[in-house]
Amino acid sequence: MKQIFNPFRKILLFFFLLLISFCSLPNPSNSMKLFVPLTSIVSSPTISVSVNRSTLANGGSFDMGSLNLGSTGTEISFTISNSGGSDLILSSSPVISNTGTNSSSFTLNQTSLPSSISAGHTDIFSVSLTPKSVGALSTTLTISSNDSTNPNFTINLTGTGLDQPSMSLTYNGTSLANGASLNFGSILKSQTSSSATITISNSGSMDLIITGGVSAITTSGTGSNDFIVNTLSTSATIVSGGTTTFTVSFSPTTTSTYSVTLSIPNNDETKNPFTLILTGTGVTPDINIKGNGTTIANGGTYDFGSVYNGGSSSDITFTIENTGTGSLTLTSSTLGGTNPTNFTITGNFTTPIAAGSSSSITIKFSPNSITTFNATLTVQNSDITNGNYVINLTGTGTTAPSISLLQSTTSISSGGIFYLGNYVALTAQVITFTIKNTGGTVLTISSMSGSTTEFSFSTLNTTVAASNGTTTFDITFTPQSMGVRTGSITIVSDDPNTPSFTVTLKGTGLEDATATCGVAGPSGDRMLVMTDPATLFDGNLSGVSGADSKCAVDANVTIYSGTTFKALIGATTRNKTTNWVLLANTRYFNAAGNCIFRTDNSGVPSFNFHESVYSTSSINVHTGFNSDFSASTNTCSDWTSNSTSSTGNFGKSNETDSTSMSNSSPPGLLKCDKTRAIYCAQQ
Repeated sequence: MKQIFNPFRKILLFFFLLLISFCSLPNPSNSMKLFVPLTSIVSSPTISVSVNRSTLANGGSFDMGSLNLGSTGTEISFTISNSGGSDLILSSSPVISNTGTNSSSFTLNQTSLPSSISAGHTDIFSVSLTPKSVGALSTTLTISSNDSTNPNFTINLTGTGLDQPSMSLTYNGTSLANGASLNFGSILKSQTSSSATITISNSGSMDLIITGGVSAITTSGTGSNDFIVNTLSTSATIVSGGTTTFTVSFSPTTTSTYSVTLSIPNNDETKNPFTLILTGTGVTPDINIKGNGTTIANGGTYDFGSVYNGGSSSDITFTIENTGTGSLTLTSSTLGGTNPTNFTITGNFTTPIAAGSSSSITIKFSPNSITTFNATLTVQNSDITNGNYVINLTGTGTTAPSISLLQSTTSISSGGIFYLGNYVALTAQVITFTIKNTGGTVLTISSMSGSTTEFSFSTLNTTVAASNGTTTFDITFTPQSMGVRTGSITIVSDDPNTPSFTVTLKGTGLEDATATCGVAGPSGDRMLVMTDPATLFDGNLSGVSGADSKCAVDANVTIYSGTTFKALIGATTRNKTTNWVLLANTRYFNAAGNCIFRTDNSGVPSFNFHESVYSTSSINVHTGFNSDFSASTNTCSDWTSNSTSSTGNFGKSNETDSTSMSNSSPPGLLKCDKTRAIYCAQQ
């Protein structure tokens, strides 16, 4: 710290010298000579050095004390003072030189020293001792300045390097401070951790001695006996620069948290005893197994139920839970017992399973005969109380489920077509269907798809009992427009022969014909369509029955699958009074959904029709009718002749008057070799 001297001392000095000057004034010329040296005396700088408030003489000594070899002591501050009347110039660079036998043991800090110190001011430098050798140490500090009296101010520094051990510990290359912690983590109760090898090092200059020998390395505290210290290979004396090792392992006997003190007594005065805090936790796993979400006790049973012979159950998930505090190790999971080959494991349990975690596999049952099957699932693990966890597996082989679909008493085949009927567009009609299981195992339905706005399905039970068990569901048909509407339904089940049961659904949307054809009759509404104009027939239809057969297989008719159509044709065997095909008091609609006519109480319509049968184009149609629907004599020999000498009445498909059924001119068109279509009436 800089010091400013009292200005009154300067004033007193000045007047003292002035008084002496006046006392020697025999003549004026001498007085002038006296004042010249006075000026020189006042302006001269004066150096002094002090430490701990004690002034050091030039060439004086200061003892820095005794320190262990390699240790660094506290910095000692030295003060340079200028008690003169002018600036003290520190002329060397660096300002202070450090020379001597042991100069490297004395560290000089002069970074803040200026090159000059004003009169009456001070500045500071510091020195610290770091012994590099054992024994007496010395060096000389020299301060060069413009002090004419002490141009080279020297200070002799001394110190002593002491010889002693220095103990340190490391684990896996990491330094462990005195009092540090070493954590062994979580270890299963009654099991032993891997050994931790701890290295003792001596960086001191003399032997490090474990006081009392290696047996003095001990543990203390609750549970200290659960930490095993092995000093069989440990040396009690470690030379300078040497090392030795010992090991510690953790074998908890309780499920609790441990904190134990390890002590190493030694002759390193700064680290005696050297201690470590050993920590760890004793844990234990606890196995629990669930089958399909339900806990199964060790020795318990899981029943796969009835599965058809040759089939397989669904995959059942078996989950191992670790409800304990320690990691659960699984050694194996195996199938055994009487019928292990009928049970299949998919996947593997992961191991180890952390506390609070789980791992899963799936098992399925596949019977190959109609009998009961038994097996065991054994899981070997590290749970002390349930090291062999056994679950008994059982299941029964039965005949396979078999799905069938009915509407009322009508059986519907998969891949077939079911015609729901003819209904006014935008009106809903509910039709009930039955699913029957004719197999010996419960039928499980996994899905039913295809529902739309026009064909919507109700829900159904997903299981159907074995041996003719049934369940029902509804299809609501709501045609959104006129004409034939098409949809489908697909039922997916575990029937091995028909796993996907699909039926095409059809129905016809009709116009609201109340104003033109009256309300629907007691028999409902029927369709009257014409056979495909791309497939025309000559007059030899193989009779009336042949004409019926052609209606049954025609493309324009088969879209109404599930219903019967017959040919609307006149013959001696089919007329208004014999084998007539039109129902009484019934509305008949064309394929577009428009009402053509309504029959009377005898089943005979009258002209004019409200709509033609086929309005797309004018197609000639075999009819054999007169204009009053009586049978004509022109019927190609009751539709068995295609001779040019035979004739048959025909109609025009796009007409609504009598020519739609009876068109007798021109005569050349009546010839039976001419090809024509057929009208087909829904029964």
